[in-house]
Amino acid sequence: MAAFNPVSEEMLRWTLSKRLSHEPVSSFPIPAPSTPGPTARESIRERARAYRDLLATLRVQPRGRSFQGAGVYAIYYRGVFPAYAPITQWNTADWVRPIYVGSAEGSGVRKGTAKPAKSPVANRIRNHARSILWAQQGNTLNIDDFSFRWLNTEVAWIRLAEIYLIRELRPLWNELVDGFGNNPPGTGRAGQQRSAWDTIHPGRYYAEALPSGDDGRAQALFQSIDDWFAQQQEAL
Repeated sequence: MAAFNPVSEEMLRWTLSKRLSHEPVSSFPIPAPSTPGPTARESIRERARAYRDLLATLRVQPRGRSFQGAGVYAIYYRGVFPAYAPITQWNTADWVRPIYVGSAEGSGVRKGTAKPAKSPVANRIRNHARSILWAQQGNTLNIDDFSFRWLNTEVAWIRLAEIYLIRELRPLWNELVDGFGNNPPGTGRAGQQRSAWDTIHPGRYYAEALPSGDDGRAQALFQSIDDWFAQQQEAL
């Protein structure tokens, strides 16, 4: 009897074709390998691109819309913050390059101790919106410059889909400017350093109480962003 392979093409196709946000699909088009016997890295890359292409077919969701479901989501930016000008340029005609990719599956799911929440993605998006609104007070971001897409996925496959999307799309807030998805620090972590995201976009009340690091940290982060975009442009 063949061993169960959780990342086989057949299982991924079956799982991801069962439920798709707002638009049901009959099959999930995972590309066939270009040559027999692809390496593990090539196989992951092909599946990552399939996730990316499927996510791109979904309609951009208007902010404030209520919906139910667990899965992965991508947040897109198109605004005037100078450091993010390349992202705005990439997203001028359509939302093609997310600034952040995340997932939501409900509390207790991985431990098997609770049923998934009805609206974990919607709840997570609302939390992200609060972070952006706090940063808006510092005039670095504007909530109206953001949109998102989400893929309603079976809980067992959410983390895998998130990893694939991050690897393939390389969102700035996942890869370099970390901290956007942080929750308020718990007991014993109040002395941790302020995240890169909170350093560039001050405003979240719990981050303001954290050490900001040396005076040149923000400038160093902006230089890192410039260098990161330069590398992205070279790869296009």
